[in-house]
Amino acid sequence: MEASTPGSYHTRVFVEILAVLGAFVLPGVLVAAPIGFSSLVGHALYWLSAASQTALAVLLAGKGFALPRARDVAIAAVTGAGLIALTMLLSLAERLVFGLSPSGATGSDIAPSKNLVPAALVTCLATGYREESIFRLWLHEKLAALGLSATPRIVLSSIIFGAAHLGSTDSFGGAVAEFVIAAVAGAALGLVWEKTRSLHGIALGHAVHNAIALSIT
Repeated sequence: MEASTPGSYHTRVFVEILAVLGAFVLPGVLVAAPIGFSSLVGHALYWLSAASQTALAVLLAGKGFALPRARDVAIAAVTGAGLIALTMLLSLAERLVFGLSPSGATGSDIAPSKNLVPAALVTCLATGYREESIFRLWLHEKLAALGLSATPRIVLSSIIFGAAHLGSTDSFGGAVAEFVIAAVAGAALGLVWEKTRSLHGIALGHAVHNAIALSIT
């Protein structure tokens, strides 16, 4: 096994320090200055936060960075289409069971004015990488380190993913629907991750799903 050179080791430590600081400092800045997504500044602050959190998750999982390949793009296309179909069905069930307007997907809180559409699309991309690097790449690695097999990893990570998406509604029915849609989508993404190990595939598929959801909200 090839040992790391002092230069590469120091570079990795430096990058990890920057990632950790960015991941923990920037979210606090965003909370302290609630600009939201109503301006380009709000989107840009989110991009910085998402980039640092993605880098942190990848580094903590012991993985490296590489450009997407053709295989990743194909996985993204199938994943995105599958997520859209899945959330449409779940949203229809949501309407039938709870009498709610179909939510379809996450991401409606960043619905932009026309001049912010490009920024919102970048935010969808940033969200895809941020959430998939944390909830699939990093979390699945940590659950595997605990000795859990693929199925428990998918179930536990999807429950956590669903819980992380609560908060955009005050009604009980809305909260249940919100959790179920996110958890089921998380389980689907977890399954694709376990089968393909393509972070680009699931992140880009997630981003496509959010962008389509954004366009119909």
